[in-house]
Amino acid sequence: MSNKQTTRIEGDVYIASSSEPSIYGAGSLEIDGTLTVSGGILVPHSGLTGLLADDHTQYALLAGRSGGQTLTGGTAASNTLTLRSTTNATKGQVYIDETTVSTSITTGALRVAGGVGIEGTLYVNTANISTLVAPHSGFSGLLADDHTQYALLAGRSGGQTLTGGTAASNTLILRSTTNATKGQVYIDETTASTSITTGALRVAGGAGIEGTLYANAANITTLTAPHSGLSGLTADDHTQYALLAGRFGGQTLTGGTAASNTLILRSTTNATKGQVYIDETTVSTSITTGALRVAGGVGIGGSLYAGDIYSNGVLVGSSSYTAGTNIDISTSIISVINNPSFSGVVSITNTTVSSNNTTGALVLSGGIAISDITDSSSSTNGGTLTTAGGAAIAKQLFVGTNAVIGNYLQLNNISTPSNPAASNYKIFFNTGTNLLSSINNSGNLTTYQPITTKGDLVTFGTTTQERLPVGNNNDRLIADSTQALGLRWVPSFNYFYIRDEKTAGTNGGTATSGNFATRTLNQITEYPSGSTTVTLSANIVTFSAGTYYVFTRCPASGNVGTFTSRLFDTTNNITIALGSSTRSAANTANSESVISTAITLSASTTIALQIRVTSTVATTGLGSASGFQTEVYSMMNVWVLDN
Repeated sequence: MSNKQTTRIEGDVYIASSSEPSIYGAGSLEIDGTLTVSGGILVPHSGLTGLLADDHTQYALLAGRSGGQTLTGGTAASNTLTLRSTTNATKGQVYIDETTVSTSITTGALRVAGGVGIEGTLYVNTANISTLVAPHSGFSGLLADDHTQYALLAGRSGGQTLTGGTAASNTLILRSTTNATKGQVYIDETTASTSITTGALRVAGGAGIEGTLYANAANITTLTAPHSGLSGLTADDHTQYALLAGRFGGQTLTGGTAASNTLILRSTTNATKGQVYIDETTVSTSITTGALRVAGGVGIGGSLYAGDIYSNGVLVGSSSYTAGTNIDISTSIISVINNPSFSGVVSITNTTVSSNNTTGALVLSGGIAISDITDSSSSTNGGTLTTAGGAAIAKQLFVGTNAVIGNYLQLNNISTPSNPAASNYKIFFNTGTNLLSSINNSGNLTTYQPITTKGDLVTFGTTTQERLPVGNNNDRLIADSTQALGLRWVPSFNYFYIRDEKTAGTNGGTATSGNFATRTLNQITEYPSGSTTVTLSANIVTFSAGTYYVFTRCPASGNVGTFTSRLFDTTNNITIALGSSTRSAANTANSESVISTAITLSASTTIALQIRVTSTVATTGLGSASGFQTEVYSMMNVWVLDN
């Protein structure tokens, strides 16, 4: 049916399906009834009215609906709702442009009632997550120590403090395992404990141990434990304490460890004292027997009541004592008939000064014999005899070894004494010479102030002052460590003039080129005359050991060219000193090579003066004669500095 005008149909219209449109037209079709179409309807979309009306509530409204909308993916179990930015292969973003701040799991621009699975990477400015379930391998920085509120298994620099709780009396429990079969809580440190502040484990307070404690060694300052819980109470395992019942082998009870400490035995702490009682009845028959022995002396502040009293086996007091038979201690006088012996210290407190041999606190008619051989070490430690004051001895004093005098020894002037016994000497201040002297058993005198002659010197040898005799006139005194007194006299600058002399008009001789040649030396003059420190023989000069200053002149003339000289040690075949380099041309006067040197020789040495020239010149090569007087060519001047 086709109609270009408005067609109005009152009633129902049914259009069957066909290959061609059943109704088409450019006008309007108004149907008051029902339009049933079993085929398709081709209607221009712009021809529809009410396009902006929200009359399809089963669809999501892009502009939003009042009260919100719920977009559901499917209706079957486990269906999925997929939000996709574009169907294009190049994807954009599924973007929620709300900016509502999230302050809890029920606030924010996006809320998810269940969990969220994110296959890619999640970037969040700030995350506050109550429970996070994610593959642990997806986290970065897992090894960073950024949770300092937790204990770090590997340890932290500076240490860590692990606390059980925050409330009063909370407990920290360290447990090996949650399994019913427990292992150990093990501290594998091996730091040794040397005090309460050292060791592998330290506890600032006390430690309560419900089970048994095993330790290799325990050093406990204060131990609080039920005494009944200790085993072995009757075992004698505290040998540092005195055992009341006694120990096999005996015991030694000591008061202290510092000098002059005291051991006090007391019957009771009560003000009413009892007795310190030794109930042994062993008889005393010597100083090493009896119920009580004392190695040193005994001081008794009160009275002493005893049966018999012995001193070194001698009865000195008894219940049947008769005054005067042994030692009278009933008065201030001690009278002796027998020979008492005292093993302790005898102290005499009388202070009478000894002004002669009959006064003093102790006066003896006989001598004193001391068998102790302890040597003295100072004026306050005399070994066997020490006196704080002086001592007067009217007769001879013999000292077995050395006599040490702290200040000075005063000797009175006497004439020569008699000879002493063999191997002895008497030292005295001689009234005849006013010198300290000694005499031996043969009557030989020795004077100990050694200078005897004008010019003598006193010097120190190895151990004593000794005399250095005066030297010869003009001698010099030099230090010499090889000498016994460290000094010696030497002649004052011995001088030797050595030279080559020829008769007037005789030339020096032929100078031959090539090697060094020994110059002629045939005359020597000594000062002082007769000195033999330096000698001359066959052109060779012999020097004794010593130090010398040597000055030489070695002439040449004619066309010898350049030349030089040297001092040559013919004993050891070495050059000692080189001369100056010079030149002599044809028809020239004598030129000289000069040596100026100091030499030290440790042994007798032979030395030659030698020359070397460039060209051979016959007859006058070693010097041209003047013809006026004795000709002098090579010269050697020697000064002895020390020999």
